[in-house]
Amino acid sequence: LVVVARAGTPRVGAMEALSGKVLAVQSGTSYAARIAQDNAALAASHLAPIIIQQYPTEDQVVQQVLIGRAFAFVSQDVELYFRQKQLHGKVSVIFQPSYPEYRDFAIYIRKDAQDRAALDGAVRALHDSGQFQPILQRWQITPSAAASVQGGAAAGGFNWRTFGAALVSLAYLRGAAITLAMAVLSHFSAILLAIPMALKLNGRDGLTKTAIRCYVGLFRAAPTLLQLLFVWNALPQFFPVFREGWFTPFLAAWISLSINEAAYQVEINRAALQAIDPGQALAGDALGMSRLQVYRHVIFPQALRIALPPTINEFISLIKTTSLASVISLQELLATTQINVARSFEFTEYYAAALIYYLLIVFFFLWVQKRIERRFAWADRLKASQHAAA
Repeated sequence: LVVVARAGTPRVGAMEALSGKVLAVQSGTSYAARIAQDNAALAASHLAPIIIQQYPTEDQVVQQVLIGRAFAFVSQDVELYFRQKQLHGKVSVIFQPSYPEYRDFAIYIRKDAQDRAALDGAVRALHDSGQFQPILQRWQITPSAAASVQGGAAAGGFNWRTFGAALVSLAYLRGAAITLAMAVLSHFSAILLAIPMALKLNGRDGLTKTAIRCYVGLFRAAPTLLQLLFVWNALPQFFPVFREGWFTPFLAAWISLSINEAAYQVEINRAALQAIDPGQALAGDALGMSRLQVYRHVIFPQALRIALPPTINEFISLIKTTSLASVISLQELLATTQINVARSFEFTEYYAAALIYYLLIVFFFLWVQKRIERRFAWADRLKASQHAAA
């Protein structure tokens, strides 16, 4: 186990030197529990505890140190040797605690004597064939790699070549296409679900209207991320059919975002329908129109003009919400960015490339929104001039 800080940070001789400092660790590891034991010793010595910050991935842990939010992070030495090629000398080891439980690397297998014997035999075969050392060199698990992280200056600057390569990469184009497809499909499904529910909410009270109100309240109150995780992780526990291969991350995200978005779209549609003067429907009835004709030719065209601006705004918000689907392994734009960051630790370049894609998508739909609003305004002015001439 090693404590790693930005390159140029002086080495320390004990964990007591980290008293009161922020240490970043990856969640789900045993590091936080081990540092908590050190904190107990610090408290017994009347010293301030080490402040532990946990992050879901190692690249986020490293980023906290590089930007100065955390003083150092905890990692394993062999992993750091490999990562040093990606970090370009930006970090260095400042302390290596003497923890017996972290001195050796372990491979976890099921409790089976034959499996263990087979594994031991495979390792011996690598040694005997001379392939073991090349493997260590390939993954930077060598004494020279260890020396390279003991000091050195950090390489800085924005890598324009990496940024440009990310912008035109097929991975980013595919991620943006998945993001856009997810947003369009989810919002279209939400509109189809919301229209009949909005009509029912504007109708007479009853059990169905109460159920719709409960649905809208529930899905507007629950966090979108929680809904995504529930659909992806909980549905297979209740219904085994969702454990099959057909239930992909894309399908799970589409179901979750559609149901969630429909709850918001219901309120937009309901408000637009309520804004129409009830006399419009009465006039249609007086002309002998059927109820379907009244809605088709009188109510819906007017409600569309009212509902369209907030609907497009909601769609733009949904484009950004699709990034949450990265937590269920959907390879959309943000997930693609995180994969590239984890491979290279070039945070700014890949995040900037993702930002450009999001800006282009959002600004395009903002432009569409303005064009539609101008079209409606032009049509209103034309009708007004025609009425004035008459």
